[in-house]
Amino acid sequence: MSRRLLLWLVPILLTIHNLEEAIVMPAFIEKRNASVQGRLRGIIPPITYKQFLIALVIITVVPYLIALFWLNRKWAAYVLVGLQVVMLINVCAHTLMALFLRGYAPGLITALVINLPFSLYLLKRAVGERWM
Repeated sequence: MSRRLLLWLVPILLTIHNLEEAIVMPAFIEKRNASVQGRLRGIIPPITYKQFLIALVIITVVPYLIALFWLNRKWAAYVLVGLQVVMLINVCAHTLMALFLRGYAPGLITALVINLPFSLYLLKRAVGERWM
């Protein structure tokens, strides 16, 4: 698989993960907002599904713009691989959340099935081939 294709997979696989989150998040947000008690509401304000979707769209679109317009620049590879490192950390966050909830956390399936193996593969290739 070429370096170019690997870097294009970053936004594509991010999209799949974000779709999983978008589909299951409404019920999770409702439970999260209801669980914040009294004084903590000033520190942890409620969020709406619309706010979540806006953030998700921005997070999804920016990597596509980088891949589309600047993929031939060295910094773009660093940004996309860096984003995949964030997704690897996100795997840990989803796993910990699932353990805390004692069940499914939004995004857990794609985090474990897609993001974990792809992140490890991409990082191994980037370091092994010395383009990162």
